[in-house]
Amino acid sequence: MILADSQGRLLESNPAFEKLIGVPPNSLRRIDDLPAYFAGSDDLARRLKSLRQTKRSWRGDVTMQTDNVPDTPLHLRADAIVARDERVLGFVLMFTDLTESRAAESARRRFQQSLVSNRRKLSSGLETGTQVKVQGLISQVIENGQLAALEVTESADSTNMGILLEGIRNSVERCAEVLERLTFDATQVRKP
Repeated sequence: MILADSQGRLLESNPAFEKLIGVPPNSLRRIDDLPAYFAGSDDLARRLKSLRQTKRSWRGDVTMQTDNVPDTPLHLRADAIVARDERVLGFVLMFTDLTESRAAESARRRFQQSLVSNRRKLSSGLETGTQVKVQGLISQVIENGQLAALEVTESADSTNMGILLEGIRNSVERCAEVLERLTFDATQVRKP
């Protein structure tokens, strides 16, 4: 979090932000110093200038780029603090690290893609009644995997979500492979 006065001079930047951006304490002086630490610095500079001039809040995603830290996705909420007489008292900028939530979203996407891929692969080439029954079982396994994934995404913190979803995905794939193999073996046994 960063607090600035009505002229854009930094009054306070908390240690968590300074550590994230990789600067010594109290080294940032103005809001105008911030864009240098972000990708698309010209766009961020324009948005911060607009915040100071128009007093309209801004929210958006930015990417921090520094030499000593890998690119970090952040959500920025920038607000003007305005008095009753419409005079600007200062500005508050709140940064939220999106690294874990982006990793969790990526895990959710991989999980869904894997389930869709399994469903397509397993539904092709169904010929016998046994294969149709096995497909029904596989569909139930996939549906249960989706329910488990939904529970994980609603209740787990984002740091563990990727690991949990990957475990569910692996279990669904293994179960589908076993059922597919049983179907294949059953059809081979019946052939003369």
